[in-house]
Amino acid sequence: MDLTSRSRRRIAFGAALAVGALSLTGCSADKLTTPCAVVVDGSGSGAKFDAATRLKDRLNDFAVEQKCGQMAFVPIDGAPVGSVCTQKTLPMDPDLGGNSDQETVRTGRRTLALTRANAMLECARQNPSSDVLGALRRAADQRPPGDGTYQVLVVSDMLQNAGDLSLYKMELGTEAAMTKAVDTVAAQAPKLAGMRLDITDCGVTLSSSKKAVEVKTFWTRLFKTAAVGDPEVDFER
Repeated sequence: MDLTSRSRRRIAFGAALAVGALSLTGCSADKLTTPCAVVVDGSGSGAKFDAATRLKDRLNDFAVEQKCGQMAFVPIDGAPVGSVCTQKTLPMDPDLGGNSDQETVRTGRRTLALTRANAMLECARQNPSSDVLGALRRAADQRPPGDGTYQVLVVSDMLQNAGDLSLYKMELGTEAAMTKAVDTVAAQAPKLAGMRLDITDCGVTLSSSKKAVEVKTFWTRLFKTAAVGDPEVDFER
Protein backbone atom coordinates (compact mmCIF):
# COMPACT_ATOMS: atom_id res chain seq x y z
CA MET A 1 0.00 0.00 0.00
CA ASP A 2 1.45 3.40 -0.95
CA LEU A 3 1.68 6.42 1.35
CA THR A 4 -1.18 8.17 -0.39
CA SER A 5 -3.53 5.25 0.32
CA ARG A 6 -2.43 5.13 3.96
CA SER A 7 -2.97 8.87 4.29
CA ARG A 8 -6.44 8.58 2.85
CA ARG A 9 -7.26 5.82 5.34
CA ARG A 10 -5.94 7.83 8.27
CA ILE A 11 -8.00 10.85 7.18
CA ALA A 12 -11.13 8.74 6.73
CA PHE A 13 -10.63 7.05 10.13
CA GLY A 14 -10.09 10.43 11.81
CA ALA A 15 -13.23 11.81 10.18
CA ALA A 16 -15.25 8.81 11.39
CA LEU A 17 -14.02 9.33 14.95
CA ALA A 18 -14.94 13.02 14.77
CA VAL A 19 -18.45 12.23 13.54
CA GLY A 20 -18.87 9.66 16.31
CA ALA A 21 -17.75 12.18 18.91
CA LEU A 22 -20.14 14.76 17.56
CA SER A 23 -22.98 12.23 17.64
CA LEU A 24 -22.28 11.38 21.26
CA THR A 25 -22.09 15.07 22.15
CA GLY A 26 -25.35 15.68 20.33
CA CYS A 27 -27.10 12.90 22.28
CA SER A 28 -25.86 14.32 25.57
CA ALA A 29 -26.91 17.87 24.70
CA ASP A 30 -30.31 16.63 23.58
CA LYS A 31 -31.20 15.18 26.98
CA LEU A 32 -34.32 16.87 28.35
CA THR A 33 -33.52 18.46 31.72
CA THR A 34 -36.00 21.31 32.30
CA PRO A 35 -37.99 21.14 35.56
CA CYS A 36 -41.70 21.53 34.79
CA ALA A 37 -45.09 21.37 36.48
CA VAL A 38 -48.73 21.48 35.50
CA VAL A 39 -51.18 23.23 37.85
CA VAL A 40 -54.84 22.44 37.14
CA ASP A 41 -57.99 24.22 38.32
CA GLY A 42 -60.56 21.82 39.79
CA SER A 43 -62.92 24.59 40.95
CA GLY A 44 -66.36 25.31 39.58
CA SER A 45 -64.95 27.96 37.27
CA GLY A 46 -62.45 25.38 36.02
CA ALA A 47 -65.40 23.34 34.82
CA LYS A 48 -66.89 26.47 33.28
CA PHE A 49 -63.90 27.21 31.03
CA ASP A 50 -63.34 23.42 30.55
CA ALA A 51 -59.97 22.76 32.14
CA ALA A 52 -59.93 19.21 30.72
CA THR A 53 -60.08 20.48 27.15
CA ARG A 54 -57.44 23.09 27.86
CA LEU A 55 -55.17 20.39 29.26
CA LYS A 56 -55.67 18.28 26.14
CA ASP A 57 -54.90 21.27 23.92
CA ARG A 58 -51.86 22.59 25.81
CA LEU A 59 -49.99 20.06 27.93
CA ASN A 60 -48.31 18.08 25.13
CA ASP A 61 -47.13 21.20 23.30
CA PHE A 62 -45.97 22.77 26.56
CA ALA A 63 -43.84 19.72 27.40
CA VAL A 64 -42.29 19.75 23.93
CA GLU A 65 -41.70 23.50 23.78
CA GLN A 66 -40.12 23.69 27.24
CA LYS A 67 -38.09 20.45 26.84
CA CYS A 68 -39.50 19.12 30.11
CA GLY A 69 -37.29 16.52 31.76
CA GLN A 70 -39.47 16.12 34.87
CA MET A 71 -43.16 16.98 35.35
CA ALA A 72 -44.73 17.75 38.74
CA PHE A 73 -48.52 17.84 39.25
CA VAL A 74 -50.36 20.34 41.46
CA PRO A 75 -54.15 20.71 41.88
CA ILE A 76 -56.05 23.92 42.47
CA ASP A 77 -58.75 23.04 44.97
CA GLY A 78 -59.78 24.32 48.39
CA ALA A 79 -56.60 23.15 50.14
CA PRO A 80 -53.89 22.40 47.57
CA VAL A 81 -50.93 22.55 49.97
CA GLY A 82 -52.08 19.35 51.65
CA SER A 83 -54.23 17.93 48.86
CA VAL A 84 -54.06 14.20 48.16
CA CYS A 85 -54.97 14.86 44.53
CA THR A 86 -51.42 15.53 43.41
CA GLN A 87 -49.68 12.92 41.26
CA LYS A 88 -46.15 11.59 41.56
CA THR A 89 -43.53 13.60 39.65
CA LEU A 90 -43.01 11.99 36.25
CA PRO A 91 -39.63 11.62 34.47
CA MET A 92 -40.33 12.76 30.91
CA ASP A 93 -37.11 11.52 29.27
CA PRO A 94 -36.05 8.30 31.04
CA ASP A 95 -33.32 6.12 29.59
CA LEU A 96 -35.03 2.74 29.29
CA GLY A 97 -31.97 1.15 27.71
CA GLY A 98 -31.98 -1.67 25.20
CA ASN A 99 -33.27 -0.77 21.78
CA SER A 100 -35.77 1.82 23.02
CA ASP A 101 -36.41 4.68 20.62
CA GLN A 102 -36.13 7.81 22.75
CA GLU A 103 -38.67 9.83 20.78
CA THR A 104 -41.21 7.04 21.25
CA VAL A 105 -40.43 7.00 24.98
CA ARG A 106 -40.93 10.76 25.20
CA THR A 107 -44.23 10.61 23.32
CA GLY A 108 -45.45 7.92 25.70
CA ARG A 109 -44.45 9.98 28.72
CA ARG A 110 -46.32 13.04 27.44
CA THR A 111 -49.42 10.86 27.01
CA LEU A 112 -48.97 9.56 30.56
CA ALA A 113 -48.55 13.12 31.86
CA LEU A 114 -51.93 14.06 30.37
CA THR A 115 -53.53 10.98 31.93
CA ARG A 116 -52.14 11.89 35.35
CA ALA A 117 -53.17 15.54 35.00
CA ASN A 118 -56.73 14.49 34.15
CA ALA A 119 -56.84 12.11 37.12
CA MET A 120 -55.67 14.96 39.35
CA LEU A 121 -58.34 17.24 37.91
CA GLU A 122 -61.13 14.74 38.60
CA CYS A 123 -59.92 14.38 42.19
CA ALA A 124 -59.64 18.16 42.72
CA ARG A 125 -63.24 18.64 41.62
CA GLN A 126 -64.34 16.95 44.85
CA ASN A 127 -63.15 20.05 46.75
CA PRO A 128 -64.16 22.78 44.30
CA SER A 129 -62.95 25.95 46.02
CA SER A 130 -60.04 27.75 44.36
CA ASP A 131 -56.88 28.44 46.36
CA VAL A 132 -54.62 29.60 43.53
CA LEU A 133 -51.98 31.01 45.90
CA GLY A 134 -51.83 27.73 47.79
CA ALA A 135 -51.37 25.82 44.54
CA LEU A 136 -48.53 28.10 43.45
CA ARG A 137 -46.91 27.65 46.86
CA ARG A 138 -47.10 23.87 46.48
CA ALA A 139 -45.73 24.09 42.94
CA ALA A 140 -42.73 26.04 44.24
CA ASP A 141 -42.20 23.50 47.03
CA GLN A 142 -42.52 20.55 44.64
CA ARG A 143 -40.02 21.85 42.10
CA PRO A 144 -38.56 18.74 40.47
CA PRO A 145 -34.86 18.30 39.73
CA GLY A 146 -33.50 19.83 36.55
CA ASP A 147 -31.64 22.73 35.02
CA GLY A 148 -32.71 26.29 34.23
CA THR A 149 -35.97 28.14 34.76
CA TYR A 150 -38.78 26.15 36.36
CA GLN A 151 -41.54 26.05 33.71
CA VAL A 152 -45.11 25.87 35.10
CA LEU A 153 -48.27 25.51 33.03
CA VAL A 154 -51.18 26.98 35.03
CA VAL A 155 -54.54 25.86 33.65
CA SER A 156 -56.77 28.27 35.55
CA ASP A 157 -58.85 31.44 35.36
CA MET A 158 -56.88 32.61 38.46
CA LEU A 159 -60.01 33.49 40.44
CA GLN A 160 -58.71 32.97 43.97
CA ASN A 161 -61.68 32.05 46.16
CA ALA A 162 -60.73 30.27 49.36
CA GLY A 163 -60.72 31.14 53.02
CA ASP A 164 -60.86 34.89 53.61
CA LEU A 165 -59.43 35.81 50.20
CA SER A 166 -61.78 36.06 47.23
CA LEU A 167 -61.12 37.96 44.01
CA TYR A 168 -64.85 37.89 43.38
CA LYS A 169 -65.34 40.14 46.41
CA MET A 170 -62.08 42.10 46.52
CA GLU A 171 -62.27 45.72 45.40
CA LEU A 172 -59.85 46.35 42.53
CA GLY A 173 -61.57 49.18 40.66
CA THR A 174 -59.40 52.11 41.76
CA GLU A 175 -55.65 52.62 41.94
CA ALA A 176 -55.78 52.86 45.72
CA ALA A 177 -57.87 49.69 46.01
CA MET A 178 -55.57 47.80 43.62
CA THR A 179 -52.46 48.86 45.55
CA LYS A 180 -54.04 47.83 48.85
CA ALA A 181 -55.08 44.45 47.45
CA VAL A 182 -51.63 43.70 46.03
CA ASP A 183 -49.86 44.78 49.23
CA THR A 184 -52.22 42.69 51.38
CA VAL A 185 -51.84 39.52 49.32
CA ALA A 186 -48.08 39.92 48.80
CA ALA A 187 -47.61 39.51 52.54
CA GLN A 188 -48.97 35.94 52.34
CA ALA A 189 -47.94 35.01 48.79
CA PRO A 190 -45.44 32.24 47.94
CA LYS A 191 -41.90 32.85 46.71
CA LEU A 192 -41.82 32.17 42.96
CA ALA A 193 -38.37 33.39 41.93
CA GLY A 194 -36.77 31.29 39.19
CA MET A 195 -40.12 30.24 37.79
CA ARG A 196 -41.97 30.97 34.57
CA LEU A 197 -45.77 30.76 34.70
CA ASP A 198 -47.68 30.02 31.50
CA ILE A 199 -51.27 30.95 32.50
CA THR A 200 -54.05 29.85 30.15
CA ASP A 201 -57.36 31.51 31.07
CA CYS A 202 -56.96 34.43 33.48
CA GLY A 203 -60.36 36.06 34.05
CA VAL A 204 -62.16 34.36 31.15
CA THR A 205 -65.08 33.12 33.24
CA LEU A 206 -66.06 36.59 34.47
CA SER A 207 -69.10 38.18 32.84
CA SER A 208 -67.61 41.65 33.29
CA SER A 209 -64.72 42.43 30.93
CA LYS A 210 -63.74 45.29 33.26
CA LYS A 211 -63.40 42.93 36.21
CA ALA A 212 -61.45 40.48 34.03
CA VAL A 213 -58.93 43.22 33.21
CA GLU A 214 -58.70 44.14 36.88
CA VAL A 215 -57.98 40.52 37.87
CA LYS A 216 -55.22 40.25 35.26
CA THR A 217 -53.75 43.57 36.45
CA PHE A 218 -53.87 42.34 40.04
CA TRP A 219 -51.88 39.20 39.26
CA THR A 220 -49.44 41.06 37.01
CA ARG A 221 -48.63 43.53 39.78
CA LEU A 222 -48.52 40.86 42.46
CA PHE A 223 -46.03 38.75 40.51
CA LYS A 224 -43.82 41.82 40.02
CA THR A 225 -43.40 42.40 43.74
CA ALA A 226 -40.16 41.54 45.49
CA ALA A 227 -42.12 39.49 48.03
CA VAL A 228 -43.25 37.07 45.33
CA GLY A 229 -39.93 37.09 43.50
CA ASP A 230 -40.85 38.55 40.10
CA PRO A 231 -41.33 35.29 38.16
CA GLU A 232 -41.65 35.39 34.39
CA VAL A 233 -45.34 35.32 33.42
CA ASP A 234 -47.12 34.70 30.13
CA PHE A 235 -50.87 35.21 30.04
CA GLU A 236 -52.05 33.23 27.02
CA ARG A 237 -55.34 35.09 26.70
